Amino acid sequence: MQLRSKFAIKLNQGSSLSLLLLILSAISCSDADIPVEHQLYSYDFESDYTNIDSVYVSEFNGSRVLGPFNNSGFSVHWEGIPDHDYIRLTFDLYIHDTWEGNSNNSNTGLPDHDAWFIELDPHLKIKAHEKIYFETTFSNGPCEPGWCFGQSYPNEFPFYNDERTGAYVKYLPGRCLYSDSPFGSSMYRINKIFPHNRSDLVAAFFDRLKQDTPFPPLCEESWSLDNLNISLIKY
Repeated sequence: MQLRSKFAIKLNQGSSLSLLLLILSAISCSDADIPVEHQLYSYDFESDYTNIDSVYVSEFNGSRVLGPFNNSGFSVHWEGIPDHDYIRLTFDLYIHDTWEGNSNNSNTGLPDHDAWFIELDPHLKIKAHEKIYFETTFSNGPCEPGWCFGQSYPNEFPFYNDERTGAYVKYLPGRCLYSDSPFGSSMYRINKIFPHNRSDLVAAFFDRLKQDTPFPPLCEESWSLDNLNISLIKY
């Protein structure tokens, strides 16, 4: 363990006892700065849907997952949770079919990228800059030789990364439009920590997907989620 500079001393003969006391003091102070984390709840969506506002469950990749969703989503809500300073959310996010990442082909001037969001406590009446949320994009469509749509993940939009950057599994069968392709889905193992100290929690997961094909929206592009874990961090 690295000791803080204020506890550093010059070693001289007869200083062993003083050094020991200072080390013990330093360890005590350092331990006080170590965060304590404990799990609030874990969802695998095989059977338990406690405090979740969606039971839209389907089969994918040999497991039951929540979804698929297109221009929709779900939220988890808890009340009376223990004292904490941060919330950690970890989960497996499946991106299906034709997501086009940061692409913007619209002439309306309105946001036209395939966006995906996490937002904490969206029901609170607060200013926009005070909201706690994460917005990103994914590129999952077919690539032309030497070119693909870019995406923001693992960063926030409008950061630019190559397609499927950060994917835990880059290639899985598609869900609908690319169901006959082994490259139609990708899976991201996401781990996000957000500041939060309220005794109640709403964590919302949703998308804003643009449609530019004649296929049904849910078939063109969608997402699903599995293995959601929520933990509390206290300093």
